[in-house]
Amino acid sequence: MTADQVAEHTNAILRTLASDPLPIDPDLTLWQVYVVPSAKYWNTGTKDKTDEEETKKIPDLIESLLNNLENSADPIVIHGQPGHGKTSAVFMLTHEIVTNERNKKQTKPATVLIYEFKNLGRLDDNEIRVLSTRTPFVRGEDFFYGRNTVLILDGMDERQVTDRSDIALKEFIRHMFHLSAEINQREDSKFNLILTGRSQFVKQVQPSFSADYHLYEIEDFSRAQVDTWLKKYCGKKQIRPHLKYKDFVDWHLEDLIHQPILLTISSMILSDIEGRKLLGNLPRGQISRGDIYRMIIKWTYLKKWQHQPNRTNLPDERTYNQFLRIVAFILFQHGQESIKVGTLIESLKKDNALYGLEVVKLKNDQQLEDISRTLAVSFFFKELEDNAFSFIHKTIKDYLTVEALFDLFNEATEIFRPGRPEKSCDAMASDIYFISGRAVISHEDHVAFLRDVIADRKAEAKELFEPLEMFFNLAQTHVYLLKHENGRNADPLTTEANVLSTLLHWLTEIFNIFSKKEKKEGYADGKLCLFENHDDFYKFICLLNAVKYGNFSDHHFHLHGFNLRKASLSEISLSAADMNKTDLRYANLRYTNLSEANLSEANLSGADLSYANLWGANLKGADLIVANLLVADMGGANLSDADLSGANLSGANLRHANLMNANLSGADLSEADLSEADLLNADLSFIDLIHTDLRDADLGEADLSYANLIEANLNGADLSGANLNGTNLRGANLNGADLSGTGLNDAKELTREQLEKAIVDHTTGIPSF
Repeated sequence: MTADQVAEHTNAILRTLASDPLPIDPDLTLWQVYVVPSAKYWNTGTKDKTDEEETKKIPDLIESLLNNLENSADPIVIHGQPGHGKTSAVFMLTHEIVTNERNKKQTKPATVLIYEFKNLGRLDDNEIRVLSTRTPFVRGEDFFYGRNTVLILDGMDERQVTDRSDIALKEFIRHMFHLSAEINQREDSKFNLILTGRSQFVKQVQPSFSADYHLYEIEDFSRAQVDTWLKKYCGKKQIRPHLKYKDFVDWHLEDLIHQPILLTISSMILSDIEGRKLLGNLPRGQISRGDIYRMIIKWTYLKKWQHQPNRTNLPDERTYNQFLRIVAFILFQHGQESIKVGTLIESLKKDNALYGLEVVKLKNDQQLEDISRTLAVSFFFKELEDNAFSFIHKTIKDYLTVEALFDLFNEATEIFRPGRPEKSCDAMASDIYFISGRAVISHEDHVAFLRDVIADRKAEAKELFEPLEMFFNLAQTHVYLLKHENGRNADPLTTEANVLSTLLHWLTEIFNIFSKKEKKEGYADGKLCLFENHDDFYKFICLLNAVKYGNFSDHHFHLHGFNLRKASLSEISLSAADMNKTDLRYANLRYTNLSEANLSEANLSGADLSYANLWGANLKGADLIVANLLVADMGGANLSDADLSGANLSGANLRHANLMNANLSGADLSEADLSEADLLNADLSFIDLIHTDLRDADLGEADLSYANLIEANLNGADLSGANLNGTNLRGANLNGADLSGTGLNDAKELTREQLEKAIVDHTTGIPSF
């Protein structure tokens, strides 16, 4: 009987592939339009998976997977962005496995088992019992003995790690890796484990991958793959003339067509008369993804919802939009990609005082369930499975979540009165902690949509700024936490961190749409100041870092033009922070990690950056006058056009740094490492470069007048056209240094022996010895 059950499980997969209509477009099946994606590949057993140079380009994902299944027993992990076709890939892989083995008439054919993470129920149990809930014929580990098994666990992201610390999920994955290793020790058995998930979630659970594995990252469709897909799609749909890549470019849809799901949605709209009419109504020029999604929702309302028998329950486009946004928000709060209909209805009724949905007030549970089920006919939701549904594409949910947050903040702040700010904030606190305390928006998923929505709803956004700013300032003192945390998270600090980080995202993004005049009306210097005391920002960062997996750097806050003058920020991590034009004058940044931070045009004059990590940071045009950069690591940093006059750079690492056109006059660079740095046109006049390593540095056209280069290492340096008037070169290593076009007549303590080892020509001004 077990053999029949296994065969039926496999055949069900093949029937789905061949016969089940696409949730987006019921006229098509996956088999009819599938195009094999390309991928990046790492073999973690032999290569460093963190090194981009170790990746291998795979033009045909399915072919590569088949090869690894045949030649290796190591687990396989497939990840990619939403809509890249991870689930489609494993379905097509199953078809290829079965077809190949039937053609070859294998004596021990592969047993292919597919599970969706979201349907596995509780994971805090023995892994075999977890699997048996979906495949009852798998009663014990001995089921796999003597078999060639391919076991696929699809959609780790759909079993979402809500606080990035889902222990049960991580332990289940670790146990599956262990099960794979145990079975593969048997000579009569082979067990290939395959897991799929969205890239961000795969990275979160990566520590659970307890053995070597094959790692694939599905890539966007190339133009050729888009063309292949369009040919199949238009052929099956009988669209004449066929859609071309150029058609999408002309309608500013090119950003949406390199992932299969969004390509399908875009093609449906572009091949529809009403869809093209809506596209024509969009503003001229560059169109944001938010604009496109608003148009998609409008098209769905007109084409799908208006043809439903219970359409009067959501009688107009505003109500339809409101309902969709609240559904997205509830999923966001639950930290899930799908939700049971009963749970959705319960949440709608419980919190409708804030949601304000008239339909929820007027309908009973059965009527609300009917509405929810009817919504599932549009491509916003996958086909109902186990009485639950989810958005067909995560980015649509993310966009609607941001719109919902905007609506809810509007509702919560209506009671704000500028003349009574503290009392107003007290009244707002319950709603704001409900809106933002349970879950936090992420840079990867939501911030781009936040910018689009703010730009589209500019007037409303500006009205939001003052109440949210006042609430943020008061909430930093944690005055509301005890009363309004309400057990939203296991750790109350997580709730506080969620509220404050969400508000900071909103405030910084709104502030950036203000005009210069409006900024100065709020702040005398036109720079956003949300942290009044010198250590307030430090405390905020420490709060985020104290929350498990809540590292400040992961938020990628847009701190453009922030006022952090005299801030105390020593020994914390601000790596990759966006601090363009930020005022950090006289800030304490000792030992601070600013690696790869964007500090272009920032004002760091007088700041203490001693021992700071500025590796790879962007400091283009930054003001670093008399800054203390003692022993700072600025390897590979961009300091072009920066003003470092009078700065202390003693012992600093500036290897490979870009210092083109930088002003270093009067700076102390003694014993600094400037090897292979680009100092073209830099001002190094009157500078102390004693014992400094300038090997292979580009000093072409640099001003080194009256600089102290005693015993500096200039081996292989390019000094062509440099100004060496009054420069002290005593004991400097000029081996292989290019001195063409350089005047040396007024250089100090230069010897004939030094020149004999340098590169000189007729353009070199050689002194008489």
